[in-house]
Amino acid sequence: MEQDELIIWVYLWACEQIEALRPTWPHHRARRGGFAPALSDEEALTIELCGEMFRLNSDKAIVGHFQRHYPTWFPHLRDRSAFARQVANLWRVKESLQQRLLRAHDVHLQLLQPIDTMPLPVCAKARSKRDRVFAGIARKGFCAAKDVFYYGFKLGLRVTEQGFIAHYALLEANTHDCRHLPALVEGMEDVAHKYQRDLLVPVDKGFFDPTGWRLLFARGIHMVGRGPKKVDKHRPVELRLNRFTERLCARVRKQVEVVASLLCSRFQVERIRVHHLWHFEHRLLRKILAFNLLVACNLHRKRHPLDFDGLIGD
Repeated sequence: MEQDELIIWVYLWACEQIEALRPTWPHHRARRGGFAPALSDEEALTIELCGEMFRLNSDKAIVGHFQRHYPTWFPHLRDRSAFARQVANLWRVKESLQQRLLRAHDVHLQLLQPIDTMPLPVCAKARSKRDRVFAGIARKGFCAAKDVFYYGFKLGLRVTEQGFIAHYALLEANTHDCRHLPALVEGMEDVAHKYQRDLLVPVDKGFFDPTGWRLLFARGIHMVGRGPKKVDKHRPVELRLNRFTERLCARVRKQVEVVASLLCSRFQVERIRVHHLWHFEHRLLRKILAFNLLVACNLHRKRHPLDFDGLIGD
């Protein structure tokens, strides 16, 4: 798929979704006052989402790329700071687009949704003592998978078998993974109660917490994973599954690791460099939305949902 074709596809998707959202906005507008921006909201969303898909990690790189290669497509893209303000102010629209995209693919009805966490450093570890940007917010943490200490946050992910990021959360880096279970399974209890079905959540041993698992099991959320050998043999009977289901969940759990790897390699989620937490959360939101949109595009073209390199010619 050529870049031109992908840009057109994203633009048409943005036009369709914003047109459906417009009646829900106050007075049918996305903003309440001020001068109208030169770029339409559909154009601004297309530029920033496609920029993330093309491995462009900053507003400066995104604007420069589209000014050089697509000046006739977006003739009103002139000022980088105006573009950055416009896309940042559309954060609520992007949240709505994210939810509509997930509902269109029935993500909330998926029985298997593995969870995991990954590190999000905000600066080099040597600079953590004199950090002023996220002082008092970021924490020092340890990533067991990479065997490194870092300074920043944790990104909690809950994904589906297809590869959609069904839910994500910005978490404290110095807290054990099992303490983040309530934040990562948010919304699943309502689905389990509404449809009267148990939802399976494959996890690794970092989330092993028999007491917390038993409470979640009573609410229709069945955590599936193995803990430390000395502790796992004392697992409550109601938390045990047959061997076939455990193998299936172990295979599906690897999907969240693939998603985390793609977020690091293509979307450079570990290299978000901003000066405010609000902008950090916005950059994270647009990367997640661009990721899910690529998964949807692959499914639309009947391709492997996580084959991004084969979809976009770099």
